[in-house]
Amino acid sequence: MREQQIVMGTGKVLGLDQICSLEEAAVFGTRIIKAFYTGLNAGTKGLLWKVQKGNNTVYMLGSIHIADYGVYPFNHNIVDAYKDSDILGVELNLHNTEGNKYFTDIACYSDGSN
Repeated sequence: MREQQIVMGTGKVLGLDQICSLEEAAVFGTRIIKAFYTGLNAGTKGLLWKVQKGNNTVYMLGSIHIADYGVYPFNHNIVDAYKDSDILGVELNLHNTEGNKYFTDIACYSDGSN
């Protein structure tokens, strides 16, 4: 578990004799699930495309906005693509009036600056 960075302790001591907090238990659970999914190359594969030209790389992940919780956790290849990306672009439903107003409000300066 130490090698998989599931249990890390304080560096010198694992602290296995101490009661853990709810937050520590949640982190432990998350790390163990991640280790198993990564080791088994499991998790949602999704529709992930990688396009490269020269030094440029673009990842495109198929739409998941109508999916349920079964798409989680993502396969480590999808997570790595997110981590390797400098920019994240997401789909916006412009036919949704409330969403369109929100996008306009955050995308445009409203204080006269530019």
